[in-house]
Amino acid sequence: MLVPKLLLFISLSTLASAQTLKESVLDVLQTNPKVQERLKNYNSIAQDVTIAESDYYPKLDLNLGAGLESSDRYDRPSPTADERGLNYSVYQNSLRYTQNLFKGFETYHRVEEEEARTAAAAYSYIETANDNAFEMVNTYLQMMKNVELLRTAQENVDINTKILEKVQKLYNSGLTTLSEVNKIESSLSLAKSNYVVQDNSVLDAQYNLQRVLGHPLQPQKMQRPQVQNSIIPKSVEDAATFAMQNNPSLLVSNYNIKLAQATWKEKKSNYYPHIDIELSQSMNKNLSAIEGNEDRFRAMAYLSYNFFNGFSDQAQVQKNVSKIHQEIASKNDLRRQVVQGLQLSYTSYLKLQEQMVHLQAYKTYSLKTLTLYAKEYDLGRRSLLDLLSAQNDFIGSKAQIITTEYSLLFAKYRILDAMGIMVSTILDENDLLYAQVNLGTAPTPQEDTLPIYLDSDEDALANDMDVCDNTQLDVLYNFYGCEDDNNQTLKVLRFNALIFDELEITDEAKITLDKVDNNISSFGAKNIQILLVGNSDSSVEDEEALNLSQQRVTLIKNRLLQMGLYHSQFTTVIKGKGAPLYSEESSEGRDLNNRVDIIVRVNKPQD
Repeated sequence: MLVPKLLLFISLSTLASAQTLKESVLDVLQTNPKVQERLKNYNSIAQDVTIAESDYYPKLDLNLGAGLESSDRYDRPSPTADERGLNYSVYQNSLRYTQNLFKGFETYHRVEEEEARTAAAAYSYIETANDNAFEMVNTYLQMMKNVELLRTAQENVDINTKILEKVQKLYNSGLTTLSEVNKIESSLSLAKSNYVVQDNSVLDAQYNLQRVLGHPLQPQKMQRPQVQNSIIPKSVEDAATFAMQNNPSLLVSNYNIKLAQATWKEKKSNYYPHIDIELSQSMNKNLSAIEGNEDRFRAMAYLSYNFFNGFSDQAQVQKNVSKIHQEIASKNDLRRQVVQGLQLSYTSYLKLQEQMVHLQAYKTYSLKTLTLYAKEYDLGRRSLLDLLSAQNDFIGSKAQIITTEYSLLFAKYRILDAMGIMVSTILDENDLLYAQVNLGTAPTPQEDTLPIYLDSDEDALANDMDVCDNTQLDVLYNFYGCEDDNNQTLKVLRFNALIFDELEITDEAKITLDKVDNNISSFGAKNIQILLVGNSDSSVEDEEALNLSQQRVTLIKNRLLQMGLYHSQFTTVIKGKGAPLYSEESSEGRDLNNRVDIIVRVNKPQD
């Protein structure tokens, strides 16, 4: 009889604790060194905000000095002996108060820098926690899958053993041939070999799981997790849109951009003068070989202004403009990776669901075939080869179903991970993680400029709303910024209705609305579907941004309704300050983000 290495391994691991996936993920978040390192890194960086804010406060310095001073005086042609080699007891004490009044906004922007750096460190912790939790999920599922496949391999050994016993009896009774016995013995040996291979796969999975978790688990007590299909978005575009706003890696990129922007502003402080005030009180005795006490109070204001610094200040500013561009390009690349990975996972999720239908049918028919063949073999109507073939089909169907079920489950977790909600879904807790971090050859290079246009493919859909941010200009778009595969769509038109000064529609916006009106008249109102996206700049609080965006959308919608459209033809999205079209280093960029995006889809006329 086989002694499974898995059981031997378990018997040697009596200290291992049985854990569900939820408990295992919690364990990783609390103990994994990579996660803890990121948490401590956040705790360290968070102190830099206070350090930067210290420049807002005055400095108070106390200096106390006492000692001995020896002096030879030669201020007269013939000093007396008493005037040479004089020794004095010296006291030098001062109290100084200094306060910076203006430093070119350096302190303000340095605080912005450290706040952005701290937020980036917080999301870096969230990112690392999610990455390790995802690795935990992967190794946990791999472990469970291989354990179930091991049971199937054991079942195959048991079935072959029973067949061998039956064939051996028939042979002993003279009712079958020795070749039949040899054939089933060969099949049993192969089944045992497959069992050993699968047993080794279980051990590999066990070691990988322990590498992530830090201690072994008892495989026979692990529980297969479930992910309801209702949690998965109805389309890959919806999943990608959610991921672009919530994926931890993208959130880190957001604050890296904010950090670069604040650094750029801080470097501009060198173009301004510095103004300081100083109050001091000194109390000295016998200072500089002058006998007697000296009390002095001083109140001063100082202005310092650097007029030339070897072009260093200009280069520093331009360097940080390029740094902003670099961080935005890095985020665009990362966003593309997230969206493409999510699309791959979502496609896998759909195909695996379809595959499961066929595999279940395969298992049902193979079981019926095996049952009938077993009866027919007993009646002498089937050969042993037929029976073994039917058995292999049945065992193979079970193994494929197990593999596909876990692949489907893993695809769901991959989707949730890309969306940034895998951990919260597993733990049924949204705030657990976030609570930890209170959350050429040209003579001169081309200079980057600000603000930066945050629409890579220039389809008038901001990158943070654009699932496909590199779509060709000569293809039809859908509402998500991707190529439209709906053969009912005739044309997609995109407009930006810019709105400045709270709710006042600008002249440019009125021109845009006239263009929309002309297109509606041209294509026919009944064939039109419109998506309105309300936006705001980041200078207001989140709630106010959402309210302004909603009011702006309502204003534009009412204007469009007057053009003969119906409420049912509109879809509205309120993004607030979540989908900027321009970077906001200046008022120009902020103004351009106070807008309503108008996306008109023209459907083909119905016959």
